[in-house]
Amino acid sequence: MNKRTILYILAYGRSGSTLLDWLLGSHPSIVSSGEIGRLPVALYDRTTRPRYCGCGEYIDECEVWKEFFSYEEKIYEYKAMTFEKWNSLLLRKIFSHKEGSDVLVDSTGNLKRLKQLVNSPLSSEYNIKVLFLVRDSRAVIYSASVRGYNRGASKPSVIRASISWYIRNKAFERYVRFNKMNMPVKKLTYSELVSSPIEVLQSLHEFIGVEPMSLETDWCKKEHHTFSGNFKLRESPSCDIRSDMAWVDGLSKKQMCVAELITGRLSRKLMAK
Repeated sequence: MNKRTILYILAYGRSGSTLLDWLLGSHPSIVSSGEIGRLPVALYDRTTRPRYCGCGEYIDECEVWKEFFSYEEKIYEYKAMTFEKWNSLLLRKIFSHKEGSDVLVDSTGNLKRLKQLVNSPLSSEYNIKVLFLVRDSRAVIYSASVRGYNRGASKPSVIRASISWYIRNKAFERYVRFNKMNMPVKKLTYSELVSSPIEVLQSLHEFIGVEPMSLETDWCKKEHHTFSGNFKLRESPSCDIRSDMAWVDGLSKKQMCVAELITGRLSRKLMAK
């Protein structure tokens, strides 16, 4: 029996990982899961819990997630599980909600969870592939300073967002460059994704190992049970993919200089092909 695949999107917040998760999840062999690495904390800390699932239902009423939040005694049972046992249960349940799916997209984004996955016995049970998603630092910094990263979280200053972007992306770049676990790794920029979504997706399908397919026009209206992430996609009146360039006018000259000073060199390096 062929092993199933986990495609892990390694990306800093506000880089387009939810968009990419949904686009990939529109393929019949791929199931979107969202930022499932955040689920354990959300079980017992309601302030970190997203209000809605990507499908539009309240998170504790969604057919995929409700069993994780419905029973208080279950929450303590989940908390007592090891990383391997918890994720083995979680992955099986997510796969079971999309018949015919062989690939799961995990868009948690952080390096800690990726390391946990590849260093656990799950790495022998699943094929783990990594997609390093990068977005122009200025766009990310602007978005973070205006909207914040997560529900209930404070909005960072441009300086803090710049430093955070640099530290995280530098760590990402080093990890995938040395790639001690010899995982299949592919880098993708946000600008490539939004400018040529069909071509990029077909290339990703080949990387993942599924039959390349064209993008359906109603991809954003399909049922995506993504945990956490950017839910404004669900509210979009159309499925047109457009680049968000609000940062161009949104950042002041001073803020642009700060972002350039802290992140400019690394951003240009990562954005280069």
